[in-house]
Amino acid sequence: IRINHEHQIIMQRRRVPCLDNYLDKVNIMVWPRLKVVVDLHVESLQQAQVRTLWGGGEELHAHYVARRYAEFTASLLQLNADYGESQVDAIIERLRGAACQLLLRLSALYVDSRKQLLFLINNYDMVLTVLKEAGLGSEGGMDRTNTYSHFEELLSAQTYMFVEEELASHFRPLIQFVKKAEAVQQQQQQGRGEAGEALTVSIGEARALVRDFADRWKLTIEQMHKDAITNFGNLQRGMEILQRTLSQLLIYYTRLTGSEGVLMKCGPEGAALCKEAISHPAFIYEIKNKLKL
Repeated sequence: IRINHEHQIIMQRRRVPCLDNYLDKVNIMVWPRLKVVVDLHVESLQQAQVRTLWGGGEELHAHYVARRYAEFTASLLQLNADYGESQVDAIIERLRGAACQLLLRLSALYVDSRKQLLFLINNYDMVLTVLKEAGLGSEGGMDRTNTYSHFEELLSAQTYMFVEEELASHFRPLIQFVKKAEAVQQQQQQGRGEAGEALTVSIGEARALVRDFADRWKLTIEQMHKDAITNFGNLQRGMEILQRTLSQLLIYYTRLTGSEGVLMKCGPEGAALCKEAISHPAFIYEIKNKLKL
């Protein structure tokens, strides 16, 4: 279709109208055929047997179908960049919808929600990499369908959920305690707390959590680092997500033991417990050390 279109432009430039009818007929013949081929592609994605395509519970890297989709889409976007055909835009959007649905169906086969997120992150990241290598990233190239930004949004959403899931798998009691204590203290400040409500912020529970954190925080960060190297197909992306995860962990820890944290608002016992906790400079030093490639 693009070749035929370029021929039409050349003939117009050379003022050779004798081929107009022929080129128009070629165009009329080729467009329906393209639509048939696209319909077959979309149908194959929609009707794919995910159990057959699934690589098993331990395979978390980008699926080959996603790579084929990304390369095909990159080709269509490049061909349509200075052509601006709305029918091609519609084709790209149909393919994108079918491919995204297939990836969601494949991810649903993983029992572990953390593995579901890892699988989707790796696939979305691979699609973005292919599009960027084709010059279709956010910094260049014409993408009328916003395909690149669409996958960026999907990746961002899955990354946020993965960070919370990863931290919950290691420090769920600590995170729950911080959120609960903040809610109770906020109610007390607003004058809505009942007389016995302050007892829900338990110093004994906080002490156990702080000591548990001190016992295993380094080993846990080491394990997160190893998982980031192993589970992500793109090492740079893995390190970025590890950085976000550790930064969020530092935020939770600061909300617990910082100068404005929940323990400092629990009186002298809470302040004394903060002094026993792992210092923030030591925590930050370990984070920076693990983020070195």
